[in-house]
Amino acid sequence: MDGFMIRAAILAFATVLVLVLVAAAVLYVELGRDEVKADIAKLEKQWHKPPPPMPEDQITYYTLPEMRALINPRGPGRQLVLYAAALRLHSQSDQVYVQNSMPVIIDAFQCYFRDDDIGSPTQLVDIAKLKRVMTQRINVILAPGRIDDVLFRELAVQ
Repeated sequence: MDGFMIRAAILAFATVLVLVLVAAAVLYVELGRDEVKADIAKLEKQWHKPPPPMPEDQITYYTLPEMRALINPRGPGRQLVLYAAALRLHSQSDQVYVQNSMPVIIDAFQCYFRDDDIGSPTQLVDIAKLKRVMTQRINVILAPGRIDDVLFRELAVQ
């Protein structure tokens, strides 16, 4: 009987030890999970934070030459659009990329206006679409350089 009691005591002690270890592991994981969640939230906040705006005196614009293009040149309602634009550069160093890519940038504008389904470029919605599309296209052309916006100084349809 004496051996049975020793085995029972060892089994009870081992059971209590396992339960304590499991409870400690659960507590450790839960505390660690909160810390990990806090770290992830902090990183997401930093990741999604927009870059600070450039000071007004450091904003650089690059003026494009005045251009003209036929809207829907193959259709019956051909119109001539005259436009002058400026690019707001992301940084002053992007000026080099714009200068080196000028023929491709001009071609991107010309191709946009020659597209069959652009509608009337004088409507506000179409101008917003034009600015958005041209900003995307020019950023692809300039990579790794970047522009923030396309600003139209003149836009006339004849």
